[in-house]
Amino acid sequence: MTTRRGTGRRKPKDPRVRVREIKEKQESKMATQALIIGGIVIVLLFGFIALSSGGDDEIETKPKDRTDALTSAIPDDRLAKPDEESQVPYWLATRFMIALANEDADALDKIIWWDKFFSRLEEKNRIDPEKRYANLDEAGKEALRQRFLIRVMDPDYIQLIRENILDDLMAGKIGLFSHWDVQADYGKIVIPVEDRKTGKKKLDITVTAELLPDFDPIKDAQNRQAWKIVGLAHEQYGKVKNGLKVRSKQKDFGADIVKKKKKKKKKRGPKGPPEADPAPVPWLADTPAATRTKVQSLIDKVLDLSHPREGDQARRELIDLGKPAIPGILTALAPLNHKDDQADISKAWLLVQVLREITFKEFGYGPGTTSLGMGRGGMVRATPEERVRAIRRWFGWWKVFGPKWDRAAEIQKLEEAAEEDDGSDNE
Repeated sequence: MTTRRGTGRRKPKDPRVRVREIKEKQESKMATQALIIGGIVIVLLFGFIALSSGGDDEIETKPKDRTDALTSAIPDDRLAKPDEESQVPYWLATRFMIALANEDADALDKIIWWDKFFSRLEEKNRIDPEKRYANLDEAGKEALRQRFLIRVMDPDYIQLIRENILDDLMAGKIGLFSHWDVQADYGKIVIPVEDRKTGKKKLDITVTAELLPDFDPIKDAQNRQAWKIVGLAHEQYGKVKNGLKVRSKQKDFGADIVKKKKKKKKKRGPKGPPEADPAPVPWLADTPAATRTKVQSLIDKVLDLSHPREGDQARRELIDLGKPAIPGILTALAPLNHKDDQADISKAWLLVQVLREITFKEFGYGPGTTSLGMGRGGMVRATPEERVRAIRRWFGWWKVFGPKWDRAAEIQKLEEAAEEDDGSDNE
């Protein structure tokens, strides 16, 4: 029997099977390629998103959510974020300007958060803790508040506001603010005062307000009772002293009353300014008769409360006259009842303000009430005894120093002191 050996050659596959295998390989290859391409696309897509986010940050930083830090503990379903920012800081800035123009100390007292206000000033000036407002007794706090109120009522600022912006503020006109930064619990507003005749900016007032403790930054965003003023600053432009233009510089209202006092050498002699009995004061020998008549006429206009605009103009003219006007003003003060006659006290207060502007001196005269009338409100309360002593000091100062006192030299001395203060601040 013959055995058949194989040749080693495989039997050819059915063509249909061969075609199917080829198709399966092609489909598998395409699926693999699709997966690879899909993965690459996903990687590129995420990379593009990350790159786009980084580019935006470089061009424009997204504002920080103004409520996330304050409301992180508030459930999302309890309150919704307000659609508009708080309007209260703008309202407080307007109220401050109106109160300043009207010399309304009571209105200012209601809108300032005194604890925080003085704390900010004291931190800037590094006041010793035991001397700070928070550690004073009630009498000390009241005295510090009254000192601030008398300083903030700058006659020049009051006049600028009255003549150029007060009516717009009273009417609620929009567009009065040049800069603002309002967040959930904080707002800083800048109000410029421009001369309506020239269009030049004369003054910037900056008002900083904060949300009071225990109030909700969302729920109380528009609650006027939940906000108060914590900072006030001013910058005057185009001011001239002694014939020289003064460089503008922003300063805090009240900084001078909390600033550390420089130690002075002790001088021998009686304590306190000299005093003298009030009595008519002779005119300076070189004062012409026409000037004397003019001074008396201007004093009458200042004391005429029925014409406040003319009174303000007369006040400025007396200040411009300077030293020659002082005897006439003191003579007008001499017969007034400074103890308990409100009409006399009101008149004296107006004249004392003129003396302060001329001499840069202050002896503590003030009314016993802060409601002496619209635009003429009291700014610092004083007892009858304090008023009498203040008047005696005005007459004592004139008797001892008046004849030799030189206003130009006084201005020069004040400017040198201010330059020293600026230098120490920059050290």
